[in-house]
Amino acid sequence: MISGKNVNLWALERSDLVQNYSWGNDPEVVKLTGMKPFPRSVWELEKWYESVQMNPNVQTYSVKLNDGTYVGNIELSNIDWRSGKAELGVMIGSPSNRSKGWGSEAIMLLCRFAFEEMNLHRIYVRVLSFNYRAVKTFEKCGFIREGIEREAFYTDCKHVDVFQYGILKNEFIEKFGKSEERNI
Repeated sequence: MISGKNVNLWALERSDLVQNYSWGNDPEVVKLTGMKPFPRSVWELEKWYESVQMNPNVQTYSVKLNDGTYVGNIELSNIDWRSGKAELGVMIGSPSNRSKGWGSEAIMLLCRFAFEEMNLHRIYVRVLSFNYRAVKTFEKCGFIREGIEREAFYTDCKHVDVFQYGILKNEFIEKFGKSEERNI
């Protein structure tokens, strides 16, 4: 477990799939995260779970509150061990659990872990341009907009831009300190 003040990151367990089934079929979650807009079956979630468990270049965690309430997922994917980089993705599932700072805390926890324990050098994210909450969250967490993929994603019968953000290990430590210096 990776411990924070309000949230903890746990290894994703098979028992978490029941909640993932609900989130993966929620149209708002699908739209904001850029998932494929097709209904998901339990079988598909099982296959996804198996694939992330077996892939050394993907690290997926459940985001749980201190009381154990499961509120979302966060992952590092496309881990390039040679270059020391990975893509971060986060999803807080239920609308009632959003805008409470839990996604930001999860991002900070995973970045700190990735930089200090996994010795990664760079973490990047891709954010759909209309996902203002995600843009604000990643900027709050120190990510810098590095570019725009113009009209690179299709949703709601139109093409939308994808913003690319990144943060380097030294930028993160300069802005937020090392774990022994700060509590998160």
